[in-house]
Amino acid sequence: MAQNSVQSLQFKKLFKAGIRAGKRLHMDLIDALVQFPISFYDKTPTGRILNRVGKDIETVDAPLIRSLEMWTFCGFRVLFGCISICVGTA
Repeated sequence: MAQNSVQSLQFKKLFKAGIRAGKRLHMDLIDALVQFPISFYDKTPTGRILNRVGKDIETVDAPLIRSLEMWTFCGFRVLFGCISICVGTA
C-alpha cells in the first residue's frame, strides 16, 4: 500500500518535472532562434528549420522523462533498502 502511494507521488512529481524541463528547453530554443541573423532565415527554408526543431525536441523530451523516472526509482530503492536494513537490524 505504501509503495503504491509512493509510486503515485513519484509519477506526479516526474510528470510536473518533465513538463517544466520541456518548457525550459523549448523557451531556450525559441530564444536561440530569435537571435539568429535575418540572413539565416533568407537562406534556410522554413520547413527545414521546423523539421530540425521538431526532431531536436523529440530527441530531448522523450528520454528526459525516462531518465528522471529511472533516477527517482533508483533513489527510492536505495532509500527503502537503507530503511529496511535499519529496521531489520534493530
